[in-house]
Amino acid sequence: MKKLKAAKLSLVFDEERRKEYLTGFRKRKLERRAKARKAAEARLAEEIKAVKMKYRKTARERLAALSLPMFADGSLDVVKSRERQADVLVNSTDKKSIDLPKMSLKAALKMNPTKNRRRFTLKSKRKRSRK
Repeated sequence: MKKLKAAKLSLVFDEERRKEYLTGFRKRKLERRAKARKAAEARLAEEIKAVKMKYRKTARERLAALSLPMFADGSLDVVKSRERQADVLVNSTDKKSIDLPKMSLKAALKMNPTKNRRRFTLKSKRKRSRK
């Protein structure tokens, strides 16, 4: 006896929905990445903000701890008298003139003997070897 064949089952997919399902994995993955990137940027911004606030707080504390005796009473007479004393000191000092060679700042910076000594010796060796 022969077995009867059962009717074949055929599935029909909606192509648009199938495509959406298959490409949805990538879309959701990209969405998760974008969301994570935004969260990381927000955390970084918050951390930077916290560091800046901490720096400002310590600067304020240092400034508050700094005591200036000349401004303790808040009078301007103290400041004016200090300015007069400073003017007297400036006018009483001897002024000396120093003759400096005229050269550009770039040339003066190149003359720094502690920096790049090897560079200068290599140039001189190259010049000798070319002759």
